[in-house]
Amino acid sequence: MNEAEALRMTLSDVAALAQVQRPVVSMWRKRSAGSIHPFPQPAALDGGLELFDADHIAAWLTVTGRGNNPEAANDVAAFARMPARLPVAPKETHSTLSRPC
Repeated sequence: MNEAEALRMTLSDVAALAQVQRPVVSMWRKRSAGSIHPFPQPAALDGGLELFDADHIAAWLTVTGRGNNPEAANDVAAFARMPARLPVAPKETHSTLSRPC
């Protein structure tokens, strides 16, 4: 999956995935900063909202054993945000092509 197609998560999404309260994720982030397994860095910003790579979050939860969802790696897509897509122009139908001008 390329960078544009990667699933993203907010800190609230991480909390829902891990089945913990939102402040717990902030605590994990602060306390793990100097460890051998620091919390993943944001992959993108969307209007000032930090977005994290869902696969990196799942891997971090697995390696650290954090959270209350032992299936977090399998559940991550259900809690992640879909990648942004460019708008697609509507297709012209036969009726719009055959109208007289």
